[in-house]
Amino acid sequence: MRINHSILWLIAILTTIGCISIYYTALYDGQNAKHMVMMQVIWLTLSGATVFIMTNLTDEQLFYLAIPMLDLTLLLLVATLFLYNKGIYLQTGAKDWLAIGGVSLEPCEFVKPFFILYVARAMTIHDIQAAEPTMKSDWLFIVKIMILVLPLLFVLHLQHNLGTALAFMIVTIIMLISAKLTWQTICIITLMTLSIVLVSYLMFVTKQGQNILMHLGFKIYQFKRLDAWLNPSSDPSGNHYQVTQSMNAIGYGNLSGHGFNHLHISVPVRESDMLFSTIGEATGYLGTTFVIAVYLLLIVCFHRMAIASKNIFLSYYIIGYIVLLTFHIFENIGMNIGIMPLTGIPLPFISQGGSALLSNFISIGIILSLGKNKTHTIFDDKQHWHINFLPPKIFNHF
Repeated sequence: MRINHSILWLIAILTTIGCISIYYTALYDGQNAKHMVMMQVIWLTLSGATVFIMTNLTDEQLFYLAIPMLDLTLLLLVATLFLYNKGIYLQTGAKDWLAIGGVSLEPCEFVKPFFILYVARAMTIHDIQAAEPTMKSDWLFIVKIMILVLPLLFVLHLQHNLGTALAFMIVTIIMLISAKLTWQTICIITLMTLSIVLVSYLMFVTKQGQNILMHLGFKIYQFKRLDAWLNPSSDPSGNHYQVTQSMNAIGYGNLSGHGFNHLHISVPVRESDMLFSTIGEATGYLGTTFVIAVYLLLIVCFHRMAIASKNIFLSYYIIGYIVLLTFHIFENIGMNIGIMPLTGIPLPFISQGGSALLSNFISIGIILSLGKNKTHTIFDDKQHWHINFLPPKIFNHF
């Protein structure tokens, strides 16, 4: 399998739309538009170099790098609790930006590609070991994944980064369901997930539940964001202002928009999380439909790649990334049009911000590397995989 150039072309379209939208948004808001676009281009250049490096790695190298790279990014995530950007914390209430000198990074974004890589690695090992899955093997595998996921969610909770925590939970659940598990285990996971969703919703929307959550470390602004989703027009000049203005901007665009030179609706923090409102106002229904169509084509390309590949490591990784990508797209566009609660989830390849951009390109590099045409595929033959790829004793310490 050769590198899928369709993926690169679709990403190029999205990043171009992003740069144009960032420029005119900054121009309208009275910011330094050239500087903001230049910074985005610099991050794009760095991301492109990262993809080039990643595509030159082999299956074996990626398999072995999964654990150390995840450990490194998790250390950065924990460090953010102590070295967080105080200016961003005062604005958003979240400790999710790491301040090093004059540079700010969002470590949770860098955890995402290597978290998926680790889980895909664990699923590959589970597939090899569990030729005939049983309830016992299923739950041993699930416990190993939970040992990683639960502390990760706890750190994100301490950072007050609910949106990212939700992304990790969804990716984990879908990847687990995609693993080689018994149907009984899949049913239990599904029922547990539905129960958790229902209980969480009731906790967030009721006064009693909110009191309990506040004792567990949740903040008032997190409840206000949910209220802005449930009642977007109840207080348009207060906590709901951002969502209301975004909906007004997209509605103002009508069918074909008014052009990037004719932005009239002010939307707070429009250049990052709310950039879809700029696209809606400037290009209207036709432009936003085009953007969504490009995303759908990108997901279709990934899906076809996973189906066609004999490399189960690649297939599992693509499953995880498709879930993450879909969640980001749905959540970001959803909060821009008022059907999802307001979070700090960026629009992939379009929103302004280097951390999220580089994170997505790392995932693209991993997918293109695992999907390259090789003289042999180490996962084709189990005996070859056991002897030449991973010493059996390592399985005992997994």
